[in-house]
Amino acid sequence: MAQFEQTIRNALKKYCEEVNKYYKAGNIESSFNKPVIDLIQTFVCTAHDFSGERSGTTGENIDIKLWHENEDINTIPPFGAIEVKKS
Repeated sequence: MAQFEQTIRNALKKYCEEVNKYYKAGNIESSFNKPVIDLIQTFVCTAHDFSGERSGTTGENIDIKLWHENEDINTIPPFGAIEVKKS
């Protein structure tokens, strides 16, 4: 358990450093997606950036979609999603 806790601490620290770096630089909202994806994947999930996907359907404008690790993202719908906001 101690190793997993340290992994989580390291992932959170890296996430905070990356987000602060992008925020201070005034980067656009989508630049925050990679740090979020890296953090989520620490929790044994598969996360993919769909921020450029605009189907026109309500609710299909989601930035990051989540699957359980090892699920086929082409055949299994995501179990969750994250909408990234700059502030």
